[in-house]
Amino acid sequence: REVIKGVSDLFMGDWYHAFLDTKFYIQLVMFLLAYVLCFALFAVIYLLISKNCDLDLEGNFVKAYLLSLETMMTIGYGVPDPFMEGCLEGAIVLTVQSLLQLMMSAFLIGVIFQGISRPQARACTILFSERAVIRCIDGAFYFMMRVCDLRLRHSLIEAHVRLYCVHRDPLTGFKASPMRIEQPDDDLGATLLLALPSLVIHRIDAWSPLGPRHKLSTMP
Repeated sequence: REVIKGVSDLFMGDWYHAFLDTKFYIQLVMFLLAYVLCFALFAVIYLLISKNCDLDLEGNFVKAYLLSLETMMTIGYGVPDPFMEGCLEGAIVLTVQSLLQLMMSAFLIGVIFQGISRPQARACTILFSERAVIRCIDGAFYFMMRVCDLRLRHSLIEAHVRLYCVHRDPLTGFKASPMRIEQPDDDLGATLLLALPSLVIHRIDAWSPLGPRHKLSTMP
């Protein structure tokens, strides 16, 4: 339980990205509830200042709610005096609600844009070989696979590839070891032209995580 609580605290420490990781329909529902709660909250505030600011709400919550909705969505006013008789409380409430509306709108637009531009959907058209092969060339073994992008008209530019081997070590447990790539060359950034199927090659030697155990144990 302590471990789960610690992980939850880590996620909630960055609540914005934790919110972005939720389902899109959940985000929309939460925004809807937030807006409705703001409408209702400011409706109560308008009821409290109705007499001093001559809002003529007559203690009616529906009228106050509509006034709050009109203010936050900037769709017009239905009060006898739009200047509220120079009421200080009205000016303060309108300022707070307008600034809050700007912040919520900016937050909503940011979430929607992030959901639309999320790279996970773009990655769906990047295909890898269903099976990798190990081939012997001039006495050396090579791990090979292919990768390409189906979107030819909007192919990725300066794509880079990295290989990692996730294996279980008897002493340290699971770990990810980087795999040296000979094609495309790691020293040149391992860039790919994904418009065409590209071959990714890793040489299996004494320093490779795919090499035999007895060779790995004799490494300096």
